[in-house]
Amino acid sequence: MRFPHLKVITYLKYLLGFAEILLAFRVLLRFLKASAAAPVVELLYAITDILLVPFMGIFKDYTLRSGSVIDLNALAAMVGYPIILYLIVEIVHLVARGQEPEPKK
Repeated sequence: MRFPHLKVITYLKYLLGFAEILLAFRVLLRFLKASAAAPVVELLYAITDILLVPFMGIFKDYTLRSGSVIDLNALAAMVGYPIILYLIVEIVHLVARGQEPEPKK
Protein backbone atom coordinates (compact mmCIF):
# COMPACT_ATOMS: atom_id res chain seq x y z
CA MET A 1 0.00 0.00 0.00
CA ARG A 2 1.35 3.40 -0.98
CA PHE A 3 1.58 6.25 1.46
CA PRO A 4 -0.94 8.94 0.40
CA HIS A 5 1.60 11.73 0.77
CA LEU A 6 -0.14 14.22 -1.52
CA LYS A 7 -3.32 14.07 0.56
CA VAL A 8 -1.35 14.47 3.77
CA ILE A 9 0.45 17.51 2.38
CA THR A 10 -2.84 19.03 1.18
CA TYR A 11 -4.45 18.58 4.61
CA LEU A 12 -1.42 20.08 6.32
CA LYS A 13 -1.54 23.12 4.04
CA TYR A 14 -5.24 23.63 4.78
CA LEU A 15 -4.53 23.32 8.50
CA LEU A 16 -1.73 25.85 8.23
CA GLY A 17 -3.97 28.26 6.30
CA PHE A 18 -6.66 28.01 8.97
CA ALA A 19 -4.09 28.60 11.75
CA GLU A 20 -2.64 31.59 9.88
CA ILE A 21 -6.11 33.13 9.53
CA LEU A 22 -6.79 32.69 13.26
CA LEU A 23 -3.43 34.21 14.15
CA ALA A 24 -4.00 37.13 11.78
CA PHE A 25 -7.35 37.83 13.45
CA ARG A 26 -5.62 37.72 16.83
CA VAL A 27 -2.99 40.23 15.70
CA LEU A 28 -5.67 42.50 14.26
CA LEU A 29 -7.92 42.34 17.33
CA ARG A 30 -5.04 43.03 19.72
CA PHE A 31 -3.91 45.94 17.53
CA LEU A 32 -7.45 47.38 17.51
CA LYS A 33 -7.73 46.95 21.31
CA ALA A 34 -10.70 44.58 21.11
CA SER A 35 -12.24 43.81 24.47
CA ALA A 36 -11.20 40.38 25.71
CA ALA A 37 -14.51 40.25 27.60
CA ALA A 38 -16.42 39.78 24.34
CA PRO A 39 -17.20 36.05 23.92
CA VAL A 40 -15.96 35.87 20.31
CA VAL A 41 -12.69 37.58 21.15
CA GLU A 42 -12.27 35.43 24.26
CA LEU A 43 -12.81 32.26 22.18
CA LEU A 44 -10.34 33.40 19.52
CA TYR A 45 -7.71 34.19 22.16
CA ALA A 46 -8.27 30.81 23.83
CA ILE A 47 -7.81 28.94 20.54
CA THR A 48 -4.80 30.94 19.44
CA ASP A 49 -3.17 30.68 22.87
CA ILE A 50 -2.80 26.97 22.14
CA LEU A 51 -1.12 27.76 18.82
CA LEU A 52 1.23 30.24 20.50
CA VAL A 53 2.55 27.94 23.23
CA PRO A 54 5.78 27.08 21.34
CA PHE A 55 6.41 30.78 20.65
CA MET A 56 5.51 32.29 24.04
CA GLY A 57 8.32 34.26 25.59
CA ILE A 58 10.31 34.80 22.41
CA PHE A 59 9.35 38.48 22.33
CA LYS A 60 7.55 40.89 24.61
CA ASP A 61 4.42 42.49 23.24
CA TYR A 62 5.02 45.99 21.91
CA THR A 63 2.52 48.55 23.17
CA LEU A 64 2.00 51.76 21.22
CA ARG A 65 1.17 55.10 22.84
CA SER A 66 -2.44 54.73 21.76
CA GLY A 67 -2.69 51.51 23.78
CA SER A 68 -2.69 49.24 20.75
CA VAL A 69 -0.63 46.08 21.13
CA ILE A 70 1.56 44.50 18.48
CA ASP A 71 1.56 40.79 19.31
CA LEU A 72 5.09 39.84 18.31
CA ASN A 73 4.68 36.24 19.48
CA ALA A 74 1.74 35.76 17.11
CA LEU A 75 3.74 37.31 14.28
CA ALA A 76 6.62 34.96 15.10
CA ALA A 77 4.19 32.03 14.95
CA MET A 78 2.90 33.24 11.58
CA VAL A 79 6.49 33.07 10.30
CA GLY A 80 7.50 29.94 12.19
CA TYR A 81 4.62 27.62 11.31
CA PRO A 82 5.15 27.85 7.53
CA ILE A 83 8.82 27.03 8.06
CA ILE A 84 7.88 24.03 10.19
CA LEU A 85 5.34 22.93 7.57
CA TYR A 86 7.97 23.18 4.84
CA LEU A 87 10.26 20.89 6.83
CA ILE A 88 7.42 18.42 7.45
CA VAL A 89 6.52 18.42 3.74
CA GLU A 90 10.12 17.64 2.83
CA ILE A 91 10.18 14.75 5.31
CA VAL A 92 6.91 13.40 3.90
CA HIS A 93 8.39 13.59 0.39
CA LEU A 94 11.44 11.66 1.57
CA VAL A 95 9.28 8.97 3.18
CA ALA A 96 7.07 8.70 0.10
CA ARG A 97 10.11 8.55 -2.21
CA GLY A 98 11.48 5.66 -0.17
CA GLN A 99 8.27 3.68 -0.76
CA GLU A 100 8.20 4.05 -4.53
CA PRO A 101 9.13 0.86 -6.38
CA GLU A 102 12.42 0.85 -8.24
CA PRO A 103 12.02 1.27 -12.02
CA LYS A 104 12.57 -1.94 -13.97
CA LYS A 105 15.52 -2.02 -16.33
